[in-house]
Amino acid sequence: MISRNVSLKKYNTFKIGGNAKLFAEPKTIRDIKDLFLFCRQNNEKFFILGAGSNVLFGDEGFDGLVIKIGKHFETGKSLHTLIQTAADKGLGGIEKLEGIPGTIGGAIFMNASAHGQQISDCIESVVSVTIYGEIITRTKEECKCAYRNSVFRMLDESILSAEFNFVPMAKDVINKNRKEVLAWRREKQPLKYPNAGSVFKNPTNNIPLADSRVSAGYLIDSCGLKGCRVGDAQVSELHANFIVNRGSATAKDVKALIKKVTQTVKDAHGVDLETEIIVATG
Repeated sequence: MISRNVSLKKYNTFKIGGNAKLFAEPKTIRDIKDLFLFCRQNNEKFFILGAGSNVLFGDEGFDGLVIKIGKHFETGKSLHTLIQTAADKGLGGIEKLEGIPGTIGGAIFMNASAHGQQISDCIESVVSVTIYGEIITRTKEECKCAYRNSVFRMLDESILSAEFNFVPMAKDVINKNRKEVLAWRREKQPLKYPNAGSVFKNPTNNIPLADSRVSAGYLIDSCGLKGCRVGDAQVSELHANFIVNRGSATAKDVKALIKKVTQTVKDAHGVDLETEIIVATG
């Protein structure tokens, strides 16, 4: 079940990263429990991976076990699949998240949001397995979802499944919302090059500007950073809160560019940008 020295480039949307020392794609809950036991017994670090759409792996790879949660689990399926299944039944509430290229589990983990909707709006409960093999069910309140955050970001657990309480809506309204969001993404987001989505969270407080909530993209753009490059990593010329891989960008390039962007915005606006993407170290 465990493979060695697996390239991580094909397992993330940035197409960046070295090899995982160990790599596994479990098919059952028992498999996940066994992998966690293996990590405990061998003092191995581990990283839970979904679609890899919000992660940056280091050039040196990951010195531990990468556990990829795939379609054998409900939460390993794409967020699109959940939205489509709900839409077919006349259920909405998260249809404006269409086009986010992650898994259901990844969306819960980071409380994915877009266009005034967030996945936690419709969460009823979430089931996960701990590193000690315990199965835990949490209510929506216990998931402690906030902007781009949930309790799972602070826990060594793997999300297994979830129950949702969707909003009954006319199918034509749901599909209209989906089409509009997808059209917006095609126009506004750099889909041509590999990327990991929005790099920075939108600031929500301590902003010394007139607006109480100024987007990270606006702040970066206002500093004239669109098109700024370090190696083959570039601030997108289409959307300033995206860093794209123009071909052979390294994690070192991306990190250097992130540092440059954060310092420039800090100097210009006094705002500390916080990264949204997960930098998998090790």
